[in-house]
Amino acid sequence: MRVKGAGGDIYTPEFMRALKGATDDVFFIPGVDRATVTSLFTPNVRFVEVVEDGFAGGNVVPASFKARRPISKPCARTCSSRATSGGWWRTTSAAP
Repeated sequence: MRVKGAGGDIYTPEFMRALKGATDDVFFIPGVDRATVTSLFTPNVRFVEVVEDGFAGGNVVPASFKARRPISKPCARTCSSRATSGGWWRTTSAAP
């Protein structure tokens, strides 16, 4: 499944709400292997950047993100900056 923005910038409050909703919808479909769901909102998509003291990284979208609240433009800019700062990747786990 893919969610595509109408304009050139996906880091808008409206798009972020739509992406969060689509991610939640897919995540809770019966039979979906949740470990394989990949989105800016899943913890298996992370960013890494070079900082003065070495490296920093984390989730592209913070775990504290709540789609029900209005999304501020600074929050959207933070997510955008994290996603484009130096690379992002999807983590994988070994099959049991």
